[in-house]
Amino acid sequence: MADAVELEAWGEWASRAYGSLSDPNFSFVAERYNQNPYAEQIREMMGIANVADSTGLDDDVCFRLEVGGGRWPAWRVLLSMVGPFAMVIKIDRVGRLFPNVISTPVVMSSHPVGGEILRILKTAGFHILSAEESKINVAFKVPPDEELEDGPLYRVLFSDASELPW
Repeated sequence: MADAVELEAWGEWASRAYGSLSDPNFSFVAERYNQNPYAEQIREMMGIANVADSTGLDDDVCFRLEVGGGRWPAWRVLLSMVGPFAMVIKIDRVGRLFPNVISTPVVMSSHPVGGEILRILKTAGFHILSAEESKINVAFKVPPDEELEDGPLYRVLFSDASELPW
């Protein structure tokens, strides 16, 4: 089991990935997507449930995976391209997110697949963000903005969206 990265390390990881939070370079996204540094963890998830990649390279800064589904609860798993940060969010059949079931013990008890996803990510050393951690306000410049603006940490680690998806 790898040591989990601490949340406080997000700034170091973000600076390495973007170059700067005040003038970020998003060119790393396509490169990381093609390299797929999380191939092993994704392969492990495929061993427990169906996995569909719904990553949008225009907006996402993460691998966006839908895991499970069918008769089972489905999970949106976000694996940051910035560094070893993840979120696990329960979703319903039409893709609505359950904000009270985000990277919490409820995920583990809600269905065995959710627990297995968390085990895979923890074993690999990911910091699994809670909904509250994803809301931490940080200054970041998102193109085409001309100035830094405060927004959720989620925006730096997972998507350039100004609003949280839940």
